[in-house]
Amino acid sequence: MFRRIRCSANTTAFVFLSFVVAASVAQGRPDDPSPTTERIFNKSGPIESSVTPKTPTDVLIDQIQNELRTSHRSLPTEDFIRTHTKIATLIGDLRKMSPDDPHVAKFLPERWRSLKYLAGLPSTNGRSTFDSMREVNAEIDEVLKKTTDSRLKSDALFYQTMIKFNGPINGPAAVALAEKFVSEWPKDNRSAEVLHSAVTKLHFEWYLRLAVIALFLVISAVVAMTARRPSSNTWKWLRLGILFGLLGIVLVVLLHTSYPHFPGLRKFEAAVLEAVLPVVTLALNRNLESSILSFIGTYRFWLVIVAASTTALLLVPVWQRSEAAPFQRFSKFRQLILGFSLAGAFCFTVDTYLISRQSTELTRRIAQEYPDSFRSRIAQGKNRKRDLIGEPFELEFTDVISGRAVSMKNLRGKVVVVEFWATWCGPCVHEIPELKRLYAKYHDQGVEFIGVSHDLPENDGGLESLKSFVDKEQIPWPQYYLGRDKRALRTGSALNDFSESWGVDGIPAIFLIDPSGNLYSTEARGQLDTLIPRLLKK
Repeated sequence: MFRRIRCSANTTAFVFLSFVVAASVAQGRPDDPSPTTERIFNKSGPIESSVTPKTPTDVLIDQIQNELRTSHRSLPTEDFIRTHTKIATLIGDLRKMSPDDPHVAKFLPERWRSLKYLAGLPSTNGRSTFDSMREVNAEIDEVLKKTTDSRLKSDALFYQTMIKFNGPINGPAAVALAEKFVSEWPKDNRSAEVLHSAVTKLHFEWYLRLAVIALFLVISAVVAMTARRPSSNTWKWLRLGILFGLLGIVLVVLLHTSYPHFPGLRKFEAAVLEAVLPVVTLALNRNLESSILSFIGTYRFWLVIVAASTTALLLVPVWQRSEAAPFQRFSKFRQLILGFSLAGAFCFTVDTYLISRQSTELTRRIAQEYPDSFRSRIAQGKNRKRDLIGEPFELEFTDVISGRAVSMKNLRGKVVVVEFWATWCGPCVHEIPELKRLYAKYHDQGVEFIGVSHDLPENDGGLESLKSFVDKEQIPWPQYYLGRDKRALRTGSALNDFSESWGVDGIPAIFLIDPSGNLYSTEARGQLDTLIPRLLKK
């Protein structure tokens, strides 16, 4: 019996040892996958890691993404320039290093956006701004020829157009440039932004022409006052001069309408401007001077000069042959200057009218063809701002600082100052001490202040910047935080926020509400010390 028990025990032990050995062999088989991320081939050999080391391209992509995240935050001017310069440089390096990398198409619009921001700023590498812009345009032209990505094509043409707008370009040329983008991407809301930029250029041209007209009139007045007193027939010959001026105007209009049908003339004008502008831009490096030069280099300017000169040359012999002509008391030189300045003033007046009509037409197109665009909503808001003077001003929000509800209904009987501002806006920050002084002076008399913050979204640090600034400066009035996403503006789409509904596209801006709760002024900036006492007396 004991022998059987001993045999059974031996059998059990043998079976148990067999299982142990089998498990050990199975665990150590080389074909089985390792449960760890590392595999040891031998004790003295190297350890192979499954983590792939980053390539130089991956490192560059990480640097670009970090800089882009930084650029989305509010930055001082020096940091802003440094960040966008680095973004443009790094993306350019990535394009040279790995042109076929899919990240290149994604990042190129960011490079062009940064270069657009930097356009017009003094060069940091000793090269002229014009040379930099020319290289960027060449890069964009290359992308437009090679890429098959429709989105990248639209981005390339958009930034090429906007970068050219930042350069020395006259109003009519800006319109032609805008029309090119609109014709290729008619459904893109950024077309409204392009057209708006062209309108801005036309407005500058309009003011520039008014200045030239005023200059011509002043010259005419000086010549007339310094000459001998003319007889009663003076106005007869003056009318004759006006007639010649009108003939010049007709010539201007005819050539203006036929100009688009002569591509050779356009090419010649473009070649002249391209040859002259780099020299002046390099010497002056100022937008005003280069814009004036671009105006002087256009065919319209020289057309007016030729028409005015011809008129003056025709008037002088007429005045000289007539013995009864009162202008005989003028010297030939004075007659020539007077005829030229009067005819030039009339010709530029007509050209100014044509510019005004063109600007009005483009503004109408923005409103009708792109109703959901940011620029169209801003235009509607500006009309509303003008039409609702004297009407009730509605505003309800939660103060982002204290968390309490603020409503214009609860502020009836008080004068209310509504300031549109942001912590990243230099002029806004500069005006804070003055606003605090006015608040301390008038608050006890029944005046309240409200801030409408255009700071960035919370994810980009906008809310943190606002709270930190308000705490640091001890600003006592409530803040309506909009969290404006600048990246949303890149699509040209509407933001649908409070400031947009009132046409506020530039800050600082200040509205003033009277004690009845009606909108009193939308241009109160710089006038509060005058307007507030006036409303308090009512």
